[in-house]
Amino acid sequence: LVQDVFRNDDIEVVRTAATQIRRLLSSSKQSPPLSHVIQTGVVPRLVQLMAYDDDQMRIETAWTLTNLASGTAEQTQVVVNADSVPVFIHLLRDKNPSVAEQCMWALGNIAGDRPQLRNLTMQHKILPPLLHLLEESYNAYTECFNHTDENDEVHIPKQTVNMMRTCTWTFSNLCRGKNPTAELDTLRPALPLLSKLVRVNDRATIADACWACSFISDLPNGVQTILDYFFAPRLVELLRCDSADIVSPTLRAIGNIVAGNEGQTQSIINLGGLSSLLSLLGHEKAHIRKESCWALSNVTAGTADQVAYVIEAGLVPPLLRCMEDPEERVCKEASWAVANAAHSGQDTTIHYLVEQGAIEKLCGVLRLKTDPKTLCVILLGLKKILMAGRRLPSLDGQNPFAIKVQECGGVETITGLKDHDNQKVYEGCVKVLDYILVDESAIQDTQITATDQNNGYVFQTQQNNNFQF
Repeated sequence: LVQDVFRNDDIEVVRTAATQIRRLLSSSKQSPPLSHVIQTGVVPRLVQLMAYDDDQMRIETAWTLTNLASGTAEQTQVVVNADSVPVFIHLLRDKNPSVAEQCMWALGNIAGDRPQLRNLTMQHKILPPLLHLLEESYNAYTECFNHTDENDEVHIPKQTVNMMRTCTWTFSNLCRGKNPTAELDTLRPALPLLSKLVRVNDRATIADACWACSFISDLPNGVQTILDYFFAPRLVELLRCDSADIVSPTLRAIGNIVAGNEGQTQSIINLGGLSSLLSLLGHEKAHIRKESCWALSNVTAGTADQVAYVIEAGLVPPLLRCMEDPEERVCKEASWAVANAAHSGQDTTIHYLVEQGAIEKLCGVLRLKTDPKTLCVILLGLKKILMAGRRLPSLDGQNPFAIKVQECGGVETITGLKDHDNQKVYEGCVKVLDYILVDESAIQDTQITATDQNNGYVFQTQQNNNFQF
């Protein structure tokens, strides 16, 4: 086959050989022999053959290279090293839409492999032809609906749907990746069209468009950009979708938005985002429960009023249930949400949390001896609860909330954690135990005001390790 591919005297033989190689790599019955094909040295020849004025030849060779670029990073690099990227981008303007779509698929594989290759495709100016094909396919797609009566079945050409899906997926790969991240300004020309794609009636396109939104929202100034282009109302709406493939990226984008400043967080609350999150806390997929708890932990790290909105939306009881989730990642994120609520909320909020069983749940997570950051956040939350308890009438001279910690075995748990090798965990344990065990008359409120609010620990980013108790 390889020898036939290199022949110059018979185009039929070359095309047949290229087709057979493609079929070999496309076989679903076995692992495709990507490495074997690469080792024959045929890749540069396949790139060369894409320039032939033969539609079938271009499709077969582009298809083969697409498969090779879907392999390991090393295999993708071999395809790139053969100077395939400029050829693929040139063929995006091919008169045959099947050729253009196949090249778009290959470029999506390359851009999605790693940030450096993503940037390479951008340097070769992939975006203008991509947007042209995407807008063309989107317009053709919507036109099918415009010319169909409301009760009639809509017939959309397969080529139109495939092109729209492939272009949207490729664009999402141009937005993803870190070290380095994508440049927001280079992606901005696509945002008006992207805001239309999240509203089409095709789930695969919506899912990839939402992934693009989630990647963009993670860029510097990305959250505000998503809000400026009015993605948020549709994203909140899509949280109620019954497809996990759509909910997952949508939830990530929403989580990034509420991790922003107070106004950005409030924008999601005003759109009804909290009620959309309510049902997701009981979702069958653990990663969606986890992401929902993470999003809510960013809301409860906001203002006291925003914590009150969480309570009003009925989110505390399911969050407390999530703290007993069999998946530790769900349990941890729920713990952040509840501990942040205690830290940010007013006394009335803390009283409600305690009534719902927050003390018992927080102490229960401490017994899991999870990661130090989560332990410190829980200890901070417990300390804030105990501070609120000191402002209540005492029970036989004791803090009523301290009694609850004792009754659920929290004192023993926290005492055991004093042996933790993390200094911040140790300090947190000592401070919480002081509030429980030391005579309250010896503790003055002035000792515990500044450190809680100005300790440098930013709950929403969950990155700073400067816990101060």
